[in-house]
Amino acid sequence: MFDADYRKSPEHPFPAAIQDAEDIAYYLAANPDKYDPSNIFLSGFSAGGNIALVTASALGPERVKGVLTFYPSVDFTKRHTAPEKRILAGGVIPAWCSRVFYEAYILPDQPRNDPRLSVNLAPAESFPNHVYVVCGNADTLYDPARKFVEKLKEAGHIDAEFVGLEYMGHGFDIHAKKDTESEAKKVKVYTGAVDLINRAIGATVL
Repeated sequence: MFDADYRKSPEHPFPAAIQDAEDIAYYLAANPDKYDPSNIFLSGFSAGGNIALVTASALGPERVKGVLTFYPSVDFTKRHTAPEKRILAGGVIPAWCSRVFYEAYILPDQPRNDPRLSVNLAPAESFPNHVYVVCGNADTLYDPARKFVEKLKEAGHIDAEFVGLEYMGHGFDIHAKKDTESEAKKVKVYTGAVDLINRAIGATVL
């Protein structure tokens, strides 16, 4: 595992974070004595999930084996609402908060339908076959994430999986309390992510 950071807005707006993520992936591929360039997986949470998906699309399935994301933002073109109002863990991103985040990250003249932002608009064939997306249905990011994975499946991706979780909000795993339903769901989706990696690399789990 390679845990890396990236430059943040507003000091470093789009596409600085994407460029950093691409540089990291190239670094891994350029050091085969330390890392396996044939088995590069990208992962991230929330904004990091967007960066992981965008980077996977930019580098293509030839360089990235799989991408695993949790409640990623995939559509910057409009405000979405959560299908479920009841929340057991996590929260809802208020509209004002989304505006602050987006305006800090995206310069005024930058089209929000750029696939490097709204990654749901990127060609399906630019993604690896192994894609894992998790989001709670009390999260405003739920519907666009679900539709994004449906698009990949319709395009023939053999291992694209969307895991929707009832009554879970944004960041549900961070706020999951011990011995609760949210903790059980957290364990389930983390295990599912590991299972996808094992499937992708053909590992046998005893």
